[in-house]
Amino acid sequence: MRLTRRSSMFRIIVLVVVVSVIFAAALAVSAQSNITRTLSEELFVVEDTTHEYGGTTNKPLTPSGNGEWTLSSAVNAPNATFGSTAVWTGSEMIVWGGQTNTGGTNQGGRYLPSTDTWLSTNTTGAPAARFGHVAVWTGREMLVWGSIASNLNDGGAYNPSADQWRPITTTNAPPPSYGGYKAIWTGHEMLVWGVRVSQGGLYDPSTDAWRSITFTNAPVPVPAGYSPPTLALVWTGDEAIAFYSLSETSQTSGGRYDPRTDTWRPMSLVNAPLVEYKAAVTWTGREMAVYGGVDADGYPGPNIGASYNPRADAWTAIPTGPALGGTALMVWTGTDIITLGCSFYNRVSGRYDPNSKLWIPIPTGACGPTPEVGVWTGSEFLAWGPGGGGTALRYTPPSQSNMTLSASADTYLAQGQPTSAFGSETLLWAGYDPQFKYYTERVLAHFPVAIPGRATVTQATAFLYLYGYSTGAAPMNMTAYRATAPWSEGSTWQTSSNSYNTALGSTISVGTAFGWYGWDVTNIAQAWQSGTPNYGLMFTGNESGARNERVFIAREAGTTSTAYLSVTYADPFYASDTTAPTASVAGLSALQPAPVPLSIVWSGSDQGRGVQFFDVQVSDNNGSWTDWYAWAVGASAPFTGQGGHTYCFRARARDYAGNVGSWTTTSRCTSFYADTLTGQVVDQRHAPVVEASLSISPVPVATQFDPFSGRYFTYLVNSQPHQVSISQPNYGVPPTATVDVGATSRYDVVLQPFDNLIQNANFELPLSTGWITSGTLPIASSTSRHSGDFAVALNSDATAASGSATLGQSVTLPVDDRPQILSFMYALSTTAPLSQGGLSVAVEVSDTTTSVFTTTAPCLDWCHQWIDLSAWQGQSITLTFTLDQANGEGLRVDLDEVTLGTWLTPLVQQVTPVRLDAYATSVITLTGENFLAEPLVLLNGLPISTTWLSTTTLTATVPNTLTFGAYSVQVQNPSSHRGAWSQRLIVGHQTYLPIMSKNAP
Repeated sequence: MRLTRRSSMFRIIVLVVVVSVIFAAALAVSAQSNITRTLSEELFVVEDTTHEYGGTTNKPLTPSGNGEWTLSSAVNAPNATFGSTAVWTGSEMIVWGGQTNTGGTNQGGRYLPSTDTWLSTNTTGAPAARFGHVAVWTGREMLVWGSIASNLNDGGAYNPSADQWRPITTTNAPPPSYGGYKAIWTGHEMLVWGVRVSQGGLYDPSTDAWRSITFTNAPVPVPAGYSPPTLALVWTGDEAIAFYSLSETSQTSGGRYDPRTDTWRPMSLVNAPLVEYKAAVTWTGREMAVYGGVDADGYPGPNIGASYNPRADAWTAIPTGPALGGTALMVWTGTDIITLGCSFYNRVSGRYDPNSKLWIPIPTGACGPTPEVGVWTGSEFLAWGPGGGGTALRYTPPSQSNMTLSASADTYLAQGQPTSAFGSETLLWAGYDPQFKYYTERVLAHFPVAIPGRATVTQATAFLYLYGYSTGAAPMNMTAYRATAPWSEGSTWQTSSNSYNTALGSTISVGTAFGWYGWDVTNIAQAWQSGTPNYGLMFTGNESGARNERVFIAREAGTTSTAYLSVTYADPFYASDTTAPTASVAGLSALQPAPVPLSIVWSGSDQGRGVQFFDVQVSDNNGSWTDWYAWAVGASAPFTGQGGHTYCFRARARDYAGNVGSWTTTSRCTSFYADTLTGQVVDQRHAPVVEASLSISPVPVATQFDPFSGRYFTYLVNSQPHQVSISQPNYGVPPTATVDVGATSRYDVVLQPFDNLIQNANFELPLSTGWITSGTLPIASSTSRHSGDFAVALNSDATAASGSATLGQSVTLPVDDRPQILSFMYALSTTAPLSQGGLSVAVEVSDTTTSVFTTTAPCLDWCHQWIDLSAWQGQSITLTFTLDQANGEGLRVDLDEVTLGTWLTPLVQQVTPVRLDAYATSVITLTGENFLAEPLVLLNGLPISTTWLSTTTLTATVPNTLTFGAYSVQVQNPSSHRGAWSQRLIVGHQTYLPIMSKNAP
C-alpha cells in the first residue's frame, strides 16, 4: 500500500484512503499516541511511536559551534545606565555617563576583558553629569562632549593611563541641540554633527580648539515636530558620511563632508533605506551599513537595511535578517557585521557577511544587559547597557563553526508517474516500486547553505529520517548526488530526473532501523562553497527488480524529523591571529614649498583579517616623535609645514584582531622652504665661472649648485632679505649682496677681474673717490644697489624735465694681447616711454669720443652689460656714463660693479666628436674663445695632452685608458682660469642585440 501518496492509478481501494487520512491526521497532531498502521504487516513496516516523528531518535548534530554569549564580571562595575557611551582603547572598554533613576551621572568604568575586571574612572575634574552625549577615542584620550537632554555643549578629555580629566574648551563649540549629535574620530579631530538644525564642529585635541563646519549643501534638517530620526555618521578615511531616514515622512537626506576643504557634496539617495528610529550603523571599511530600528511606538520596525558604497555612490539592499528592536548595535570585525538587539526581553543577534550577502545565525537568549553601546575588541564583541546588574555581554566568533540547515524544499520523482509532482506530500519515497507502477523513485532536497565565502568546509553531512520501508526489503544502497539544475517542489520525473552529477556522490546502506541516516557530502558542499551553483541533492536507491522502497519524512509533515544538512567549516579570519600587521609610509619629495600642503600617504598589510587603524607620528627637525594621526581609518592626509623645518614621518598599523605592529624603521622626510633664489656665477664677459664657492645667509634649506655652469638654485628658509657671497680664487670678489627675496627670485653674481682699473668700482666709497660727475641732472649715491651697500644713481630724483647727467673716470689700458673688458651692472627705469635719450657709454681719447653702448630699453631688475675695449690697449682713455632725458620722462639709471680688466676665462663652445670608443686613443677638437697659449684640456678634472692651435681652436689626445661613461670637458688657461663645455663627452657606444626566436618544428 501507499501512505499519503496522491495516486493517479485506477486501482484505489477504500482501505488505502482510510489509512491515508489516518496518517495525515497523525502528522497534524504530533502528540497523538499509538498511531495505528493497519497495513504495516502487509506491504510496509512503519515506525511506531508515541511521540512526534523523530522523537525516538535525536538528531546526530544539534545547532552549535557558532559561538556563545557570556556575561562579564560585575565586581566594581558601574551602574548600568541608558544614554551612556563606550570606547575601546586597545586594551579596555571605557563606559561613561548615562541616565540613572535620579538623573545623569558623571561616573564610569573601565573593563579589561583580558582579566575580566572593572576599574572605576576618576570623577575629579570630570564633566558634569549627563546622558545622551557623544564620545570618541583619540589613541590617548576619550573625548566626551555634549548632551541630548541636558542642553550642554561642553565636555572633557579623559586619559586612562593617568586616570585624569581635562576640560574641553567651549570657545567656538557647536551649540546645544535637541536631538543630539553623533561623533566620529577622523584620526586628527573629533567631528560632531546633528540633524535637528544641521550643525556641527571639529575639535582638535592637540590644540584644544574648535572650528566650524559649513552648512552650505549640508543634509536637509529634520522637519520640526518629528522625533529625531536615525543619524548615520561614519568616517571613510577621507570624508564623513552623514545620512538620516525619517520613516514617518518617507524622507531621507544625506551628504559627504570633507573637513580639509570644509565642503559638502551630495550623496545618492536612490534605494536608500527608510529605516526606523534607532537603527544600527557601522562602517565596514568600504561601505556604511544601516539596518533595523523601531517605529514611533517603540516596536521593532521592518528588519531591513542597506549599505552605501561611497566610491560607487550607490546603495545596496541588505537581505532580511534578525529583528533587532530598539536597542540595535552593529560592529564590524574586519570580515563580518555582528548585530545585537533586545526585542521584548529576548536577545536577537546575527552575523552578516557583506561579501556573500549571507546572514549567519548565532545564539540568542535572554537580553541580560539591554545593549546600549558596544565595541569590537579585536577578538570579541562587548555590549553594555542597563538591566544586567553591571555586567557586559561578550561574544567571540568561533574559528570552527557548525551549521544545521533544514531543507528549504524537498520532493520525490516517480518514473511511472513522469508528469506528476509530489512536492506537497508529507513523505519522500526512494527505491523501486513495480507493484503500483511507480517504478524508480528519487528524492530531491535543497539546503540554503549560508557560509562566508572565505571559509573552508571541513565536513558536510546530509540527513534523512527513515520512517518506513517495504515489507521484506533487503538493505538498500542509496547515493546522494549533486543536483545540477534548478528544480522546485512542482518538478516531475520528466523535468528533473536526470539533473544530477554522478562524479560527486556518497553511498551508504539504508537498512530497516528507523531514524536518521547520513550521507557524507563534504565534496559537494565544498563545490558549492567554491562557486558551483547550489541546486541541492539528488538521492537515488535500488532502481530495478523487486519492490524495495524506503520512506522518509518530508518537510510538509511539520515535524523536527525532516531533512537537514549539517555543515562544519573553518573560518580562517577568526582563527588565532597573533601576527602583527606591517605599515609603510610612501616616499616624499625631498623639498616642499611652504605653505603648500604635502600629501602624506601610508599603507599597511596583514596576514589575517586586515588592517583596521593606523597611527602616524611626525618629528620636527629631528625632535621627538609626536602623534599626528592616531587610530586613523584613512591612508593619507595633507601636512602643512613651516619653512626651514625638516619633518619626518613614521607609521604603524593595528589589525582587526587587535594586534599592533611596530613603527616603520624607515622614516620618510621632507624639508619645507618658503622661497627660492636662482642665479648664475659669471665673469666680466658673462662667461660661466667654474667651481666657485657660494655662501648664503640665513643658511638655505637646500642648495643645488652646478660647478661647471655656475648656475645655482637655493631653497630658502623664509622670504626675508638674504646675504649672498660668491668667490673663486682666480677672480676678484664683489661685495656681499643683500637680496630682497620677496621682490626678486634671481640674483646673478659677476666676479671681477684681479686687475680692475676702475677706482671705487662698487661705489662703496664717497662718490668723489675716482669719479667725475657733470651735467644738469642730479647724481648721488643710492642704496638701490646690486651688491654691497651702495650704487650710484644718475638723475637720482627722476623729477627734472630735461637734461643730462654724466659720470666718468680716466684710466690707462695696458699693452696686452688679451681682451680688455668693460663690465657693469645697471638698472633703468622711466615713468613714460622714451622718445629720445637713455643711457650711453662712451670712450674719449684726446678729442675723439666713441660711443660703445646705448640703450633706451627699461631694465627694472639689474642687467649685466660688457664691452670689449681691446681697441684702446696702451692708451689713456676717459670712460663716461651719460643719461640723457627729454620732456620729463622720469628717467633714472643706477650703476654698480663697474670693472675694466683683462678677460682670462676660456669659453668652450663645441667639442667634436661628441662620442668616442672606449679603450681607444682618440683626438678631439675644441672650439671657442680666449684659448690662451699653452692651455690644458681636462677630462673629469684630469689633464690630457693638449695642442694649442689658436685662441679659438685646440686639439687634445684622449688616452686609451678611459672606460665607459660621461666626462666633463674643461679648458684651463695658463692663468688657472677655467671654462667648461656645457655638455658631456660620451665614451663607449650602445649596442643593440637582435631578438632571436626559434620556431618549433
